[in-house]
Amino acid sequence: MARKFIDLSRTLDPGVGEPNGHPKTLIEEFQTHETHNRSNACLTYSIHCGTHLDAPYHFYETGMKVDELSIDKFFGKGVLVDVENTVQEAMPISLDQIFSISKLNNYEDNDLQNIVVLIHTGWGRRFGTESYYSKNPFLSNEAAKWFADKGIKAIGLDFPPDKKQGADVHKILLGAEVCIIENLTNMEKLKHKNFELLYFPIKIRGQGGGPVRIVAEVKEDNED
Repeated sequence: MARKFIDLSRTLDPGVGEPNGHPKTLIEEFQTHETHNRSNACLTYSIHCGTHLDAPYHFYETGMKVDELSIDKFFGKGVLVDVENTVQEAMPISLDQIFSISKLNNYEDNDLQNIVVLIHTGWGRRFGTESYYSKNPFLSNEAAKWFADKGIKAIGLDFPPDKKQGADVHKILLGAEVCIIENLTNMEKLKHKNFELLYFPIKIRGQGGGPVRIVAEVKEDNED
């Protein structure tokens, strides 16, 4: 039976999704088929631009760097929390909202530690616009603390984790070694599905994160 995968990653494209204060994304060809009979290019961009993974070192000097994380941090059972119909612009996503939509509070703690939670808000449609980082919904500190206390493997989002000019959520999650996968897309395709997630960041020495290709393997026995 053919395996089915859904790509949740954004295409890296110069000028799209560059946060304020980060360098511009550049893809510069230095060899082409016309000049060298091959294609080659130089890529310059922020490792926290586009679809990427945050490691604890991103906010903690003594935290684990992306090249130090165990490989088993990068795959797990996925759980989709679809709050698209209840989320509000520039407002926190509460723990009560999450519990009312998902069954996460019914999981045993040992099971939660093998789970990757994806929170789908639909805000990803604004990726690449000014409002994406200025008017976004964000995860409440209470919800972030619950995920941190339960020790989930990672959390993936289609919106910036924090409210504008804040970093509380980053600090709560990364302080508990819960990795954050940001700027996801296509999560609506996972509604009512059972799926596993694979998300391997580039192994960059000594850094607090890196670009990641994240895909969901959908279990065929649960398709619509």
